[in-house]
Amino acid sequence: EYHDPMSKHVRIFCIAAPYPHKNLLIIPEVAKLLQNNDPHRVYRFVLTLPDDGPIVRQFWNIVDKYGVKDMIENAGILKLHECPRFYAESDILFLPTLLETFSATYPEAMVMTKPIVTTDLDFAHDICGDAAAYYSPFSAQDAARTIEKVASDTTYRESLIENGQKRLAFFPTPEEKYHQMITWITEVAALEKQG
Repeated sequence: EYHDPMSKHVRIFCIAAPYPHKNLLIIPEVAKLLQNNDPHRVYRFVLTLPDDGPIVRQFWNIVDKYGVKDMIENAGILKLHECPRFYAESDILFLPTLLETFSATYPEAMVMTKPIVTTDLDFAHDICGDAAAYYSPFSAQDAARTIEKVASDTTYRESLIENGQKRLAFFPTPEEKYHQMITWITEVAALEKQG
């Protein structure tokens, strides 16, 4: 019999430092909505927060306000070599970010075959294409709905993962990135000389 690993327990990995643009303060409300809207599953958000700081304190205050402390697990700041284990133990990557230049988190999730739920913003689409489920950036309701859809719809979830695998082929290797950077710097330098 096929067993859906997300039938009962859903671990949602949210690897991010507590910067304002990462929008982590939306998570407690998303957790509460999931608890209310989908009581058949146990959702748990795994975060990577430091012990203290203004946003961290604010975060835990909001967690208390919504009464979702049992739905939040803080792994603390992870070292690079620890990250794969946390991806492996998770079911979904959730990145509520409002601004990125380039996040390694998206391709990491693709490599680790995890479905991505993130903000419906241009930078996320540029990196993820059809390998992510998108939600309206400031809507906890939409975020919760999107997470629930990924958790409950196996076919949809598997298509996101498969699209992520295909997408990985299009990312430049470190060598290619290096050459792109050198080319760009050379072009900028040439323009500077002309100007």
